[in-house]
Amino acid sequence: GWLTLLLDFGIFGFLIYVAPLAYLLYVARSFETVVMVFSIIFINSMLTFSYGVVGGFMYWTIVSVLFKEVIADRKRLNKAVRLQ
Repeated sequence: GWLTLLLDFGIFGFLIYVAPLAYLLYVARSFETVVMVFSIIFINSMLTFSYGVVGGFMYWTIVSVLFKEVIADRKRLNKAVRLQ
C-alpha cells in the first residue's frame, strides 16, 4: 500500500497521503483518534486507498472526520483554558 503510493505517485504524492496522518498523530489528544490513524496506516499497508473512486473517497472522508474531531477538541481545550 504505502510502497505502491511512493512508487506510483512519487514523494510529493506520497506526502499528500502521509502528511495529514502525521499531523493528526502530532495534535491528537484522544485515544480514539490515535487508534483510527494507526488503523488507517495498517489497512493501507494491505490495501491501497489511492486506487479507485471508492478507496480515495473512503480515505479522505475518514481523514476529514478525524480533522473535525481534533479541531473540536482543540476548541474545547482553548475554551476550558480561558475559563480558568
